[in-house]
Amino acid sequence: MVENAMDAGRIIDRMLSLMRENAVAMAVAVLALAAGGTIWDFYNPDSLFSLPLSIASMVAQYLLVKQALKREGLLSGDLTGAPMAFVGVSILSGLGTVLGLLLLIVPGILLVLRWMPAMAIVLAENPIRSGDALGEAWRRTKGHWLAIGIAYLLTMIPFAGAMLAYLWNGADSPTPLIALGVANLLMNLGMAATWYLGVAVYQGVASRSDELEEIFA
Repeated sequence: MVENAMDAGRIIDRMLSLMRENAVAMAVAVLALAAGGTIWDFYNPDSLFSLPLSIASMVAQYLLVKQALKREGLLSGDLTGAPMAFVGVSILSGLGTVLGLLLLIVPGILLVLRWMPAMAIVLAENPIRSGDALGEAWRRTKGHWLAIGIAYLLTMIPFAGAMLAYLWNGADSPTPLIALGVANLLMNLGMAATWYLGVAVYQGVASRSDELEEIFA
């Protein structure tokens, strides 16, 4: 486990380490999702949502988080029911975040930060229900949203680049194919970074939990 892992610098360092350690799998997933997204955007320029791409992204997230946890020795031996719980967390956290953003931007961002380790909790601590995983994530990240938020800002850099690529010819002009490719590549790289950030945060909150158990044992 990571000592004092809830420090922003340590979270970032661990996230980058996870990305390096799982670089091949991450690259395959990012390139595949970027290719699919580029094709979709090219033929459906006015569409803001694609169910097949959303499902593919969820599957990629599940596989990458699972692999990262396995490499760290944090993966539960029995994953029965874990995929469904993973989907449940994805749906519930997505709906909660959207609702928070609609009501006010700050609550939505806070939910994103406080629920960051939920996906890792589902796999590492299976069996656990989706709602319980979100509750555990909220409880364990109490008082650490700022450190997580600073690390989260780093993952937003590729998204900013993606927005610039989409606006290559201006907001009222079609985006060239090469710009679509760059935008999708950056966007999916940013998403992958947030997935590994979730694992890094989980390592931090898990280590703190273990330390408390040792103190009060």
